[in-house]
Amino acid sequence: MRRILLFLFVAVITAFLSSCLTIEEHTTIRRDGSGSQVTTIDMSKMFDNPLMMMAMEEELKKGKGEQEERIDSSFLVYEEFLPANPQWTDEERSLVLRTEGRMVMDLAAGESAMTMSFPFQDLAELEALKSLLASANQPASEEEGGAGGMMSGLAGKNFTTGTLVLKGKKLIRTSTVASSMDNPFEDEELGEEGMEMVKEMFSDAVMVYTMEFPGKVKKVKGFPGHEVVGNQVIQAFDFLELLDKPEIVDLGLSGEIKFKK
Repeated sequence: MRRILLFLFVAVITAFLSSCLTIEEHTTIRRDGSGSQVTTIDMSKMFDNPLMMMAMEEELKKGKGEQEERIDSSFLVYEEFLPANPQWTDEERSLVLRTEGRMVMDLAAGESAMTMSFPFQDLAELEALKSLLASANQPASEEEGGAGGMMSGLAGKNFTTGTLVLKGKKLIRTSTVASSMDNPFEDEELGEEGMEMVKEMFSDAVMVYTMEFPGKVKKVKGFPGHEVVGNQVIQAFDFLELLDKPEIVDLGLSGEIKFKK
């Protein structure tokens, strides 16, 4: 099983609790075609549960006898992938290393989140990165996969495949389920009871796709169930439903969007 975020393993132990997990992929496109794609895994709401709060407080002590008040660290998400992929060119390695991550945990503020961001000069770079990761050799072990492996595991690395094409003031997105997609919560090592507990924990988890444009959205074709908010097109999916019925991605994340610049 691709391990869930490092700082969530206590949550797996207390899996009967609701996590209120939100995962968002936010793609921003600027007027010149450049932009960024930021994936955020936010579990801040789980601190509303006092039992979960106590469990996390114990974990943060890390045997030092006192609790760390705040964890805030940055990292290169896919750095550990480089030794396993010597076939990558210098340009490809540079592209992969452009992906940066940040993990924040602050119990007093009720904050627990991890972000992964990739800035691109054009959408072709975003597609190139996805292609590299889809065919990449994985690190020798899950532990060596570091934050990149954990982040991509929960966020659904290679969950979808397809293209994002910008033609003037129109974005065309096609998405299908990736052939490498598997359900990270279906793990025989957990046993049937364990899998049910983990699923219960993530029963209210939500996957959100947000596409933000340099001007107001004029027309949307496709993307059933979407919501237009100013210059953004937003879609929300039940996370477990996406894992159990990934075919809903085929129509759910495909279509055309016209916007003003």
